[in-house]
This record gives sequence, structure tokens and C-alpha cells, in this order.
Amino acid sequence: AATTWFLTYDSQAMLAVLVAACPCALVLSAPATSMAGIAVAARHGILIRNAAFLEELADVDAVIIDKTGTLTQGRLRLVDVIPATARPRESLLRLASALGAASNHPVSRTMVGALPADDEEMTLRDVEEIQGLGVVATTAAGRALLGRKELFDRYRIAVAPLPDHDGPTVGLAEGGVFLGWLLLDDTIRPEAPEAIGMLQNLGIGRFLLLTGDCLAVAQRVAQRTGINELAAEMLPAEKLQQVQRAVIEGWRPMVVGDGINDALALKAGAVGI
Repeated sequence: AATTWFLTYDSQAMLAVLVAACPCALVLSAPATSMAGIAVAARHGILIRNAAFLEELADVDAVIIDKTGTLTQGRLRLVDVIPATARPRESLLRLASALGAASNHPVSRTMVGALPADDEEMTLRDVEEIQGLGVVATTAAGRALLGRKELFDRYRIAVAPLPDHDGPTVGLAEGGVFLGWLLLDDTIRPEAPEAIGMLQNLGIGRFLLLTGDCLAVAQRVAQRTGINELAAEMLPAEKLQQVQRAVIEGWRPMVVGDGINDALALKAGAVGI
């Protein structure tokens, strides 16, 4: 068929004319619009790995979302230290700060600022970050651990009872002796409840909050953001299983997270953000 051209500055109008005159242009228009969408998103700070994920978004009917650093600010602060021995508080903070500096997890990194910047640094050897549990290293006094209760269970270290705290709780040990709990606090992002509400209005039928924190913390965040389904004290592999279960049940989940601990779950969803 003959193609009719119109002199216009509206690229969308020109595209419409080409589609009407040549059916093959319809096939060409899809990748063109996808690339345009990716370019516009990039200008707004949104990086899209592949145009296929734009198509997947149209079928998303569930959101599975991380808590720390995603629904919350992720800028934790130390609010209290509960020693389990007679060791001075400053000594505990010095050890926690050294171990926290060796980790990438936001909970551990909070410890870095626990001491003044001019405090003497502690030398660590054989540093190992155990995904979802914490960090382990060797000091002059032996093996040191910073992390959640399950980390100490793995190394057969008896811990003091968990304190009643509505926030992240981190344990500390050295030389096989449990030294105490460090209590942290985080704040919900101001825009989080509104974002969840907007997704509900778009027709998302299921919201699931996944977190490694305790149940009380998860319930508080879920209630304030309008999420009615949650799973607490999740390790990375368990988060992956939750996403896989949702897929098996027929959901097309969009998984949202902020760190390495969420990598497995992000990959398993229809779309990972």
C-alpha cells in the first residue's frame, strides 16, 4: 500500500500514520515504544535491565516486599546495650564497631558509628559474612560474632534471653562467651503507606512482607503500611521459598528488596525491583 506522510512534530501521530499505511510498522513500533519507555525511566533514575520486564509488569498481581531499607529508612540507630557479662560497655561497642565495619548489611553497619571516629581500630582476621545471619571474625581473644540469635546457635554459644524490644536486636560474642544484646531502631519511610495504597488501587491482589526481623517488628511495620500478610525471621533461602510458593500458587509476584540478602527472592519473582 502507498504510504501517506504528514509533516508533523508529533512522533506519536507519525507512528499512527505509518501503522495505518504499513502493517509491518506495527511490529516495529513495539520495541520502539519499549526503548522510549526505558529511556524516560532512566531520566527519572529508574534503570530497567530488559524491555521484557516492562511486559511482565502488566501481569503482576502480587507484591512481595522486604522491610529494612525498603519499607523503612534503613538508617538504623543504636538505642541501648544490654551486657551479659561484666565487660565494660565501651569494650562491647568497640568490638561491635569493628565487626560491623566488615559487613555490608545495614544492621551490622549501624555498629560502625557506635564509637568516636578517633577510637583505636581493632584488628580482625579471617572475616566471614554469613548471609542473613551476621559476621564472624578472629580477634586476639578468639572467634568473635555479631548477628542474630541463629548465628550463635550455629556456633553452639549459649545466649542470654532475647530482650523485649520492638526493633532489630543484634547479639555479640567473643572467645565462645556471649557478651550481650544491642538494641536498634528504624523508622518507616514516610511515603511507604501511600505507595502501598497506590499499588492496591492499581489492582494488586496480594501483599506479603518478608523480613529477617522478629515478629513484633514485622507486625508493627505491616500494620502501619497496610500490609495484611507477613513472614518474620526469614533467612535468604526462606525468602526464596516464599516467592517460589507464591508462583506455584499461580501468583505473578513483583519482588522488592534493597540488598544482597534479597537477591535470591528478587530473581525468583516475575519482576524484581
